[in-house]
Amino acid sequence: MVFTANGGLVLDGKAIVPNFRCPERQGETPYFQAYFEGLKARGLIADVHRLPASIAFEGAGDCLWDGAREIFWMGYGQRSGADAAPHIASYFGKPVVPVELVDPRFYHLDTCLRPLPKGQIVYFPAAFSTAAHAEIVARAGAQNLIPVEEADATVFACNNVAFSNHIVLSSASPALRARLEALGYQVHATPLWAFHRSGGSALCLTLRLDQRASAAHAAGAKKTAA
Repeated sequence: MVFTANGGLVLDGKAIVPNFRCPERQGETPYFQAYFEGLKARGLIADVHRLPASIAFEGAGDCLWDGAREIFWMGYGQRSGADAAPHIASYFGKPVVPVELVDPRFYHLDTCLRPLPKGQIVYFPAAFSTAAHAEIVARAGAQNLIPVEEADATVFACNNVAFSNHIVLSSASPALRARLEALGYQVHATPLWAFHRSGGSALCLTLRLDQRASAAHAAGAKKTAA
């Protein structure tokens, strides 16, 4: 259970617990649900939700909040099902953009795409279907995309923890580090090779509980509703 990113998805004090596709991980769900129920009992989150059992969904590993665009990117096709998208959109009241993953090495979205705090997106284009890649370009804008080479992708450079001006990852090539630093980010390399053996890295090891939509966006939504 070290890959806590798969343990749920949290936004604005509301949590969805996972429905793991693989039998080997299905036993984790009750523990993650109990954890969130405990947070709710303490008043730290407002609600805990479970998708229908027939819908595979593997938490924040496959559903990434993009604060710059106020949308979720959701990977599907290997671990999570595309049919999870409308349920997530309805529950959180936020747009969900499903993108198909086609390379078995990049089985969760967080292994091959990462929205950064300033609006850029680090991603590995070959991990996505042609249609999914076109959707990413259309939504994000080519000028905001930072495609990584396969050498960086396979050591999980996209699977980074990003906050403020900081990016924490296992490693990055000199070229990728230089590009990120030119954008004003401080890159912190923290070797996580032991976790790579199981297919994860920095972002897989975290689950944001304080993730929120921007106050300005929420105020605008309320005004429109009124």
